[in-house]
Amino acid sequence: MTLEHISELSQAIAAVAVLISLIYLALQTRLSAKSQRAMVHGARAEWVESVVHRIGHPDFADVWRAGAAADPDISPAHAHQFLFFTMGHLIGFQNNLLDWREGLIDSERWAQSRRAMRGYLSFPGYRATYALQREAFHPDFRVMADADVADTKGQAGADLGSAWLTLAAQERAAIGATAT
Repeated sequence: MTLEHISELSQAIAAVAVLISLIYLALQTRLSAKSQRAMVHGARAEWVESVVHRIGHPDFADVWRAGAAADPDISPAHAHQFLFFTMGHLIGFQNNLLDWREGLIDSERWAQSRRAMRGYLSFPGYRATYALQREAFHPDFRVMADADVADTKGQAGADLGSAWLTLAAQERAAIGATAT
């Protein structure tokens, strides 16, 4: 075997090694992206769960209900509590928007977040928080939230507790159960 043959063989081996390295890198990049999306989805699920638990917590449920309805009798301390809770809640929606734009949340999950955000912005208390803190948000979020606030202006958010009680009574009636 001549030096020329050895050189050609080593170049062929090097080319195969480069190809194998590129395939390996592509697989690792794909796996890394998938792992990152899974982490974002997990964090998003934890955020949603924490919001739901906080709204339903006995120490906060009445504050949330009064704040969401913009009850004029809410105390300044409870208004303060509600303001900071809703600010964090809206920031979570903003983060979902930005994650979706980065491809970290799929369109279906973003659509769910978008519908939820519109629902929360139907509450006068959320609209008040947004109006007070509007400039703190990302410009793209403001465009979307401004449209939602305009669409829900003059509407009151649903009284979810009363709506649940009505539906639960209908379900009990459907099976012939009586209230306990």
